[in-house]
Amino acid sequence: MGLLFLAAGYSATSATLSIVNKWALVRFPYSGALTVLQFGFAAGAVRLLAALKLVECDALDWKTVKAFAPAVVMFYASIASNMRLLAASTVDTFVVVRSVVPIATQVGELLFFERSVAPAPSALQVASLAVIAVGAAGYGSANAAVLSPAVAGWAALYLACISGDTLVVKKVVSSVELSRWGYVYYNNLLALAVFPAWAWFSGELARLATERPLEALGDPVSCAAVALSCAIGLGISFFGLNARRALSATAFTVLGVACKFLSIAINSTVWAHHAPHAALPWLLLALLGSVLYQKASNLAKDDRDRRTSRDAAEARKRDRRGAAAWPARLGVLVATALGVAALRAALAPATVVVRPSPELAERLRAEEQRAAAAEALAEEAIAHVEAMRLDRDAARARLRGARGM
Repeated sequence: MGLLFLAAGYSATSATLSIVNKWALVRFPYSGALTVLQFGFAAGAVRLLAALKLVECDALDWKTVKAFAPAVVMFYASIASNMRLLAASTVDTFVVVRSVVPIATQVGELLFFERSVAPAPSALQVASLAVIAVGAAGYGSANAAVLSPAVAGWAALYLACISGDTLVVKKVVSSVELSRWGYVYYNNLLALAVFPAWAWFSGELARLATERPLEALGDPVSCAAVALSCAIGLGISFFGLNARRALSATAFTVLGVACKFLSIAINSTVWAHHAPHAALPWLLLALLGSVLYQKASNLAKDDRDRRTSRDAAEARKRDRRGAAAWPARLGVLVATALGVAALRAALAPATVVVRPSPELAERLRAEEQRAAAAEALAEEAIAHVEAMRLDRDAARARLRGARGM
């Protein structure tokens, strides 16, 4: 599959998804019901493609469902709060809130993960997060006239949900073995079960009971908007998975950032549902901070990889030095043991046959002391060799752990 086709498909779907979702919410103002239609369409399409042998999709398994459940709950909460934020504000506001996610995620990693799993941020990463914070604060100040408490509330909830989703996926989903399309299928199908609880929490359940949402779908324009949002949602799953596999991490990141700028340009051109022009520079500053943070994260990862390689090389050198010293140490031990045995053999007849003079007795005591000292030296040498063997085994274990990270 051509890289150009994947990149173009991902760009088209990623840049237009938020705008089309906003259009669908304007025509069909039921965010929870819209997510149900999108999730059901995606799950059904993946199952159909799997039945036709066009994609590989895992069948439902109760053990996997239980392991996947926390990630599904966070996934649904993230999408649903995203929809409510889009319904209450503009695409630009959503992009700014999305750019702030690395700040919350970094705090969560520092609080809930060990340093071996989530290392402390570098100085460049902290500076990038500061740029994001300044851009978001400036955007909020320039856009304060239209930022209602409801928008702030949904933005805070979305920020908490998407940050939690990132952390849960890192901690839970990484242990669940599924195919690429299996993740899409499980995410979308199981998310349908969360809708009733969310509809009750958000108050949409009462609206659906008293209003007539199906009448809104009777309008051709509304039906087209909803159908297009479902199609683009499935499209971004396909293009996102395959583009991520075909492109390098850096190329995929650059493409994602370009899509955000394209999304802002399209949103500011096609209609009036966008932020004031005075807020756009702050929005661009927040996006610039996101780019710098991603670059800083890649540099930090490369630095950790270099340190791991260097530590592994030093461990191999220590192993080689230890292996080279073994013959010499073994020779010292053997010579010491033979000397002690010969000394004892030489002294034993003398003590039995003759009664030693005081001078000879003194010499014998001195020889026995030297023999005892030689034995202590031999035992110390054996203990030292054993300690070196344990150090070698520990170094090899650290090397295997570093390679497995």
